[in-house]
Amino acid sequence: MAHVEKYTAAATGHMLAHYDRTHSSSTSLIDESRTALNHNLAGIDQPLPQLDFLHKRLSEIKVMKRADVNVMCDWIVTAPKELTPEELLLFFNETYKFLNARYGKENVISAYVHMDETTPHIHYAFVPVVIDKKKGIPKLSAKERITRKDLNTFHPDLTKHMRAVFGRDIGIQNDATALGNQTIKQLRQKTKNMEKFKAEPVPVTEIPPVVKKFLKEDKVIISRKELDRVNQAAEDAAIIMSNAEAVNAQLAEKAAKTDYNYKKSEEYISKAENQAQSIVSDAENKAAEISQEIADDKAHREKEKAEEQAQLAERTNNADIREIMLSSREEAARQQEQKNREAAEQNARDAEYTKGWWRTCKKREEELDKCAEDQCGYYLKKIDNMNSYIDALRSSGSELSHENMTLHKELDRSHDQNKRLYAEITDLKQQISDTEAKHLLEIQHREEIHKEHLKTELERKEEEITEKFKPIIAEKDSKIRKSTGIIENLKTALDKAYSFVRDNCLAVATLFCGRDDKAKYNADLSGKPLKLAEAILNLGSKVTADAGFDNYSDDIDTKYGIYKSVQEEPDEIDPPVKYRPYISEMER
Repeated sequence: MAHVEKYTAAATGHMLAHYDRTHSSSTSLIDESRTALNHNLAGIDQPLPQLDFLHKRLSEIKVMKRADVNVMCDWIVTAPKELTPEELLLFFNETYKFLNARYGKENVISAYVHMDETTPHIHYAFVPVVIDKKKGIPKLSAKERITRKDLNTFHPDLTKHMRAVFGRDIGIQNDATALGNQTIKQLRQKTKNMEKFKAEPVPVTEIPPVVKKFLKEDKVIISRKELDRVNQAAEDAAIIMSNAEAVNAQLAEKAAKTDYNYKKSEEYISKAENQAQSIVSDAENKAAEISQEIADDKAHREKEKAEEQAQLAERTNNADIREIMLSSREEAARQQEQKNREAAEQNARDAEYTKGWWRTCKKREEELDKCAEDQCGYYLKKIDNMNSYIDALRSSGSELSHENMTLHKELDRSHDQNKRLYAEITDLKQQISDTEAKHLLEIQHREEIHKEHLKTELERKEEEITEKFKPIIAEKDSKIRKSTGIIENLKTALDKAYSFVRDNCLAVATLFCGRDDKAKYNADLSGKPLKLAEAILNLGSKVTADAGFDNYSDDIDTKYGIYKSVQEEPDEIDPPVKYRPYISEMER
């Protein structure tokens, strides 16, 4: 069952506080011990405080500057009674999705599920936003958002949605919804009737065996309300057991994953050790090869150095011999001197070339030495990293083993705790049953005594109060009767006024759409006169609807005609023929 309410800006504060239980409520319908079970399904989609979001959304759309404008709508959807706790959560989640698709997720203020009242239900509060047909911009309009069509199709559409989710009819459309959307007064009266029904004794045939066995005497009875409390306690216990079993399953799964990870870590450690041994062996072989290459290159460089030194000595000796041979010849001295200079220059160039070659060889030797050191250092560093990785894996394996042992111990403790909880729940059920039975006996006994005492006391107090306040009561009754008469007169006058608006609007409609006996009033309206007539009809429909006279608004939208109140005026100007006296042709 579901119904919708509309609220002005002045009324939103109270309702928003009711949704999130900001202020403690004094109503007896709220069980504060179950308030912790309440939750807001829109908390992720709309994380802002309710009032902040409302102001923010209103600032983004077109809003009429009027105090009576409805800025918030609230669909209250009550869950069917036959649902299990798991199905109950699924029902509220799907209801939230259904309402988001219908009214827009961007407009939702909150979606609080109340589990602490007589029946679980959801408050889906949203800003009624529509698109302005003329300007194409979003605007605030509860009347256009919550239409008669919307109300008529809500329950069938929700029933269709839930049937697709649950695979069966869960009872959205019940006897209450078959009567349409009811007023708050009607709903409250139904609630009072339901409370009265729950206070009635339950037939012995409907009492469960678990409760019946505690009724020692045949005359002992139990109310439906007390029976619902016993059943609710059993459901809560079942939820606790279900949660405990879920925790046990999670712990068992975690323990299995830990065993698997420990085995995998052992495999990784073994594989890493084999890889490290292979890397060490490769590094040793590579280092031996590099050392042999360095030795061979060094021997080759020493041999080339000895050959260069021998060539240099031979060139030096040849130059000395040439100088001695040319000293005896003056003519050849100059030539020989020139040759000697050339030889000296060549020797200098050769020496410089030898020095350069030596530097090149030295540099090459240093490069080879550095290369060997880098190669060895790379493999040594890699070996160190692998050893560190192996140590880390061993440490991780040890930690996993320790964690596995801890989880096994935790699982054992959880099993023990679950056993204790089950025993406590069983004992609690027994205590609840015993307490309920004893409480009922005691209440019945005390009620009998208290009723007799109260009856006498109330009769005495009533007589005293009646005598004391009789003049005041008489005066107040007189004022109430006078005020009631004034109010009734005002209601009659208001209804007459708005009915007159309706009558005038229908008469305007007759000017361009009257048929049959009303065709005589038709006028060939077009252009601005036609637009004026349509504007009068639209204004009349809006005014009557805003005032709460939806029947008059519907008449304006769908009907035409000339009511008696309007017919009197044209009759005075042009009286009907049936009331005219006979007029002769001459007089005409």
